[in-house]
Amino acid sequence: MSEDKGWLAPEDYVEPRCVLCGDPYGTAPEIKPIPQGRVIRRMDELMSRRDYKGAERHLKYWLEEAILGNDKRGELLVRNELIGHFRKTLNKEGAFESIDAALRLIDELDYSQTVTAGTTFVNAATAYNSFGENQKAYELFKRAKELYEFQSSTSPSLLG
Repeated sequence: MSEDKGWLAPEDYVEPRCVLCGDPYGTAPEIKPIPQGRVIRRMDELMSRRDYKGAERHLKYWLEEAILGNDKRGELLVRNELIGHFRKTLNKEGAFESIDAALRLIDELDYSQTVTAGTTFVNAATAYNSFGENQKAYELFKRAKELYEFQSSTSPSLLG
């Protein structure tokens, strides 16, 4: 007979493995990063030929790969590219959806004080401005400016 501890331990009430995925509870899912450099190089190639449909297919493919691989940083990269793509192709709904997702990822990744966040803010603001959402654009441009000024005051200059 086992000794009564007077409290319940996790093994007393938690299943040892997820029934659907097979992973033990409490473990973070494995991250399978997308090849960011390759994604950007291919995007540059497609855009140099003005193959907008191919570029969109390319980005949507890698977005799904990033999501399935739990690669939040890769997803943010693709979302940023999609913001610019949808701005160029005048797809307001796609741009706004990508902006919302990218801003959510900035918070999720705790990137709010990074240059990546500044880049995302500028991309989103440019798209908002293109679609006449000037107040939203202004707020994001302002956030980017404050972030870049903060970064330049705390980091050594990249220019030498």
